[in-house]
Amino acid sequence: MALKTWSTGRKIALLGVLCALAAGGGAFAAAAPGLAQSGISSEAGSPARTTPGLAVPVVAPAELAVSPADGAKQVNPAAPVSLKVTNGRIDRVALTSDGGDTVDGTLGTNGSAWTSSGNLTFNTRYNFTYSVVDDAGRETHSTRAFTTVSTANEADAAIYPLDGMKVGVAQPLQITPSASRS
Repeated sequence: MALKTWSTGRKIALLGVLCALAAGGGAFAAAAPGLAQSGISSEAGSPARTTPGLAVPVVAPAELAVSPADGAKQVNPAAPVSLKVTNGRIDRVALTSDGGDTVDGTLGTNGSAWTSSGNLTFNTRYNFTYSVVDDAGRETHSTRAFTTVSTANEADAAIYPLDGMKVGVAQPLQITPSASRS
């Protein structure tokens, strides 16, 4: 027979050498010493990620809907300022004018929405600062600014009869626009 078969002793010896190499410096220590020293980064190192992987599930980042937009001009002072968050919750909110006046607001029961409840003033620049935490605990801080319309665009009106007056059935309702305040 021209073919020689490996004896059991040779097989055991070869297996022993492979085990010694693996225990002594990694499986690649003999073939590629540079690879044996490099560390393999672990996906479990961070509690949450935004990219798919094996060890930790993907946690979507917080998505924001903010009104008015950053840098908006001619914003209607009667329109509420709002912040809505998906995949997270609102941590802090502050709406202040450049003059230092603060505008109150209402936070939704689950912390995912905030709406201003106070009145804005005409011809004023506001700073809207907020902090949001996503479902993985990552924080996002932002400040936006906007300006309301000037008082030249304010419209007032007088109504007759006045509230609480007693009038007859045929009394006409009179609405008189007044000049805008400058």
